[in-house]
Formats: sequence, structure tokens, C-alpha cells
Amino acid sequence: MTADILDKLPRFKALLEEHKGRMFDGHTICACPTHTNEHGERLLAMVDHTMIPSILRRLLNSDEFLSVHGIRSVSRMHRHKRHLGSLPGVGKALIEYEPGESQSDLFGGNSNWRGPVWMPINYSILQALTKFHRFLGPNFTVPFPGQNEDTLNLQEVVNRIAENLIDIFRRNSEG
Repeated sequence: MTADILDKLPRFKALLEEHKGRMFDGHTICACPTHTNEHGERLLAMVDHTMIPSILRRLLNSDEFLSVHGIRSVSRMHRHKRHLGSLPGVGKALIEYEPGESQSDLFGGNSNWRGPVWMPINYSILQALTKFHRFLGPNFTVPFPGQNEDTLNLQEVVNRIAENLIDIFRRNSEG
């Protein structure tokens, strides 16, 4: 959001200023009231640039979320770590990692709602990373697995994940 747009929204601007630096459950609600990029834009987001590397460290880890076909909707670590503990009002909580069809009749009996790689979630992740790239610029980089310790900027990360997603639909050697 640019300054000229924000100036046309005085109530929203006042709300951002009123809440800047406030905390919710130990976390800043939004870094946008105080941070602008080189274009004078503000990014309305629940996370700021300091959180992106730690989020992507897990998201781009093939033992967790990164697969050859995109970002998994359930971490692969749940193949071995099924027990999530006990939740008040729920009891014993389990999570099942099922890379294909669901073994449960819950949600219609198949895993299309959350399958191994769920396209709507991948699209949302790619859109968010693209916006962060626009805001942070090409010099903001993160490690990407298989890059020999090289780093990629967020647009390059988006391109790599998008290529993995597209590979789902490309013909392979078997047609």
C-alpha cells in the first residue's frame, strides 16, 4: 500500500498508527505501520521480514513440507510423529500423514481436501511470497535446498516451487 493510497483512507491510517507496536499474545500484530520499502510502500501482513527465513527454513525442508511436486499440506514429519498430545475438550490428538488417498471416511473418504500437495494452499503461498519479494526487493535472500549453500531471492523461490507444481501436469517419459 503506497502513502498516497493510505492518505485517502484516513480512518484506516489512524487505526494503523494507533496500533503500531502493540502486542497480541507476544507477537506484533502488524509491522506495516512503521515499515516502508524503497518505494514508500507498506505491506499489510501478519509476519514481517525477520520471520520469513525461519518460516521458509521449515517450508523448504524436504523432510517437512517441500516435495518434488510443491509444498505439502501436512508436514512429512508426521509420518513418525503422530501424537500431538492432549487438547482440552478434545482429548488425545493425532495427525495422520497420508501421501495419497485418505484411509478415513472423514471429509468424503479421500484426501482431496488436504492431499499431499494441495494446489490452493500452494497458490496462496506463492502469492504471499511474490508480495514479500515486491516489498523486500531482490536482495532479500534465503537458503534453498540443493543450491550448494547458495541463496535465492523470494521470486526465485516462487519460481522453483511453481516449476515443481507444473511438473505434476507435464508428461513424463511414460506419457
